[in-house]
Amino acid sequence: EIAKATGGKGEYAVLENPGQDNHDRRVSSFIARMKEKYPDMKLVGRAATNQDPSKAYQAVLSLAQAHPDLSAVFMPEASSAIGAAQAAQELGGKIKIVNVDVNAKVLDMIKAGQITAAIDPNQGAQGYYGFILLWLAAHPQLIDPMNDYKSAGF
Repeated sequence: EIAKATGGKGEYAVLENPGQDNHDRRVSSFIARMKEKYPDMKLVGRAATNQDPSKAYQAVLSLAQAHPDLSAVFMPEASSAIGAAQAAQELGGKIKIVNVDVNAKVLDMIKAGQITAAIDPNQGAQGYYGFILLWLAAHPQLIDPMNDYKSAGF
């Protein structure tokens, strides 16, 4: 979406939440994909915002000042997107914001044209399946991959 929104050329930055495994994977995968598929897109900055909209706001202002041609910012979660989008709007609205996760505020900002795109990994399912896997790990006697061997005739 960033490459599409910028014509496949330009400078981009990443806001991140270092140390949270799923966020680290999202960021590293995003950067690797950009390098592989969009060689005319250049990563010019990274900032740890730790899911704080105020830190994201300040980071985008600082990144834009240091890199006047900044055209996009990616972040692995929704909270930072709110602050990043606010800063991008104050800077004229030319910086494209793309994030992972969706909440009501992010949806409103997409509708208003303040956030370019958001990836929704279905947080509800993530929590549900994570809980189910932990419960099954605590009750291994309930997991029997051969539980139908008699009825199947094996």
